[in-house]
Amino acid sequence: MKLEQQVVSLELAKKLKELGVKQESLFYWTKLDLKDWEIQQGIEEYSADYFGESIPSDGISAYTVAELGEMLLDNIVTSRHGKQWYTTHENRRVTAPTEAGSKAMMLIYLAENGLLKN
Repeated sequence: MKLEQQVVSLELAKKLKELGVKQESLFYWTKLDLKDWEIQQGIEEYSADYFGESIPSDGISAYTVAELGEMLLDNIVTSRHGKQWYTTHENRRVTAPTEAGSKAMMLIYLAENGLLKN
């Protein structure tokens, strides 16, 4: 399985960062140049050389399934049916093609509604 399928997508990672979710992860999305991103382990001060210029990048956490699970409430259930992953909290259910995506979407819901655990 590719690493991209085991961590949160760049789009969801950006949303989590925007919502103020802590940026501590084993992997980070970092910019290669002005438009391309890749997943790297750890974080680097500079991510790439683009036309002779170093582009500073603080990276965006590419949370793993385990890291997302640590941040979610204890009463959240994640399951797989066919090719879709479902994460449920009380009457709220989200779905995504990856487990990391499903858990990230639930974390976004919880953050937007002030329901994250401390």
